[in-house]
Amino acid sequence: MQEAGLGAHAAVMDNGNDPEGRVSDQVVDRLLALDPRPTGIFAFSDMIAIHLIDRLKERGFDVPGDFSVVGFDDMPLASLVHPRLTTISQPKNELRSLAAQALLELLHKEDATSCQLEPTLVLRESTG
Repeated sequence: MQEAGLGAHAAVMDNGNDPEGRVSDQVVDRLLALDPRPTGIFAFSDMIAIHLIDRLKERGFDVPGDFSVVGFDDMPLASLVHPRLTTISQPKNELRSLAAQALLELLHKEDATSCQLEPTLVLRESTG
């Protein structure tokens, strides 16, 4: 963000480890109390991003007008909600294959190989 000249600050907010990804009133209150208030939010998962959008809309905010929201994982629901969620997509098939390979290496007492996978930004309607 700084390299792009966007002067951002990060605020990590715990959603209470809710298994459904629901976002509490307290999280939304803390987000709205930040000074300066962010215009973009990157959520830990698509479910958290979707719940956050719902909570912001309940309070009268517009997404993406007031807040741009980005999720992570590109779950199928991300393209079905309104606004459709901009998200980071993981190469799921490659990830599954490499996880199986690493497990087999560990079972054979070999050192598991390390790799880096390239995610893809999927632009949809939740960002302006």
